[in-house]
Amino acid sequence: VARTVFDLAEVVAPRQHRRAWEEAQKLQLLDVAAVRDVVRRNPGRHALELVLPLLAKAALPGLEATRSPLEADFLAFAARRLRAFGLPRINSMVHGYEVDAHWPDAATVVELDSRLHHDNDPAFERDRAKWNALTSRGEVVYPLTARRLRREADTVAAELTAILERRLRA
Repeated sequence: VARTVFDLAEVVAPRQHRRAWEEAQKLQLLDVAAVRDVVRRNPGRHALELVLPLLAKAALPGLEATRSPLEADFLAFAARRLRAFGLPRINSMVHGYEVDAHWPDAATVVELDSRLHHDNDPAFERDRAKWNALTSRGEVVYPLTARRLRREADTVAAELTAILERRLRA
């Protein structure tokens, strides 16, 4: 069932896929841990764009679940636009700091910023100290706002692709 639900995401409309996912859950046929395994074995597949947000909502034990709509949007963006690099780890620890998204092999961190959580003096200062500490340990830190993700997706994809390609060649 896990593989079928994954493969289905590449051949049906998003609405149909969501209905199939929900029906499999309702009938207790969907093993979301098995879906997670299928996802990990199939980086770069178009199905990830539909499956990842559903997995994030399922809040699986052991799955690095997103904690905000912006994180879910970024994960879907990465699955769609950065698939050649695999999926980033979400909300993981890097050098003692929790980061929003991380490609360990490329030593690249994406920090998702919103005015709601980062538009005050203490948060502003904390963010810069964290980015400096990560940079001093060899990580590239790419701050990204929801607005840029929405309105400048092509530019963001091009910039992150260039960073990830360069870092993976090094």
